[in-house]
Amino acid sequence: MDQRRTSTPLRHDEAGHRRAANRAVGVSALGLGVTGAIELALAMGNRIGGAAG
Repeated sequence: MDQRRTSTPLRHDEAGHRRAANRAVGVSALGLGVTGAIELALAMGNRIGGAAG
């Protein structure tokens, strides 16, 4: 038996790759949502607490 072939996967794991991609998209969306919420809170804080003028 050719030993070079034993270390490579026998099948392409499409479902596993899809889960990993979906997880990455979810984490990215969550990060963007948190960043947007912080930015909005800072903007509203500056508007409310800022100097009139």
